[in-house]
Amino acid sequence: MAEAANQMELDLDDAAAVFGSAAFVERDQFVYFVTLARELGDPADWPGFRSELVAALNAAWGLDTIWSDLPDQVQRERTATRLQRAQEILDEVRQQHDPLCDWDRFASSLWTARHRLRPTP
Repeated sequence: MAEAANQMELDLDDAAAVFGSAAFVERDQFVYFVTLARELGDPADWPGFRSELVAALNAAWGLDTIWSDLPDQVQRERTATRLQRAQEILDEVRQQHDPLCDWDRFASSLWTARHRLRPTP
């Protein structure tokens, strides 16, 4: 049993070396917060559930990240734009895969769309 555990650690270490530990942390944060939103929210109430998911994505990826070198007004506009974009992407993903009926595909498509959600300086 210990040998199998050691082999699993080695495999995870090798994967981290190949893919980079940051990718695993990013995926882990995504899974954690989106799963939490799913457990607390109700996909049948889409507006409320979408708000839960936006909050989850914000928690995972800091969509409201503040840059100290930007004026407050610009930061507020960027944050509002990113959060609005998150809602739009969630609506697009929902049209492809209903989270109530096909959660796994919904979550997978949302993960695939993550590059469109991430904050940019």
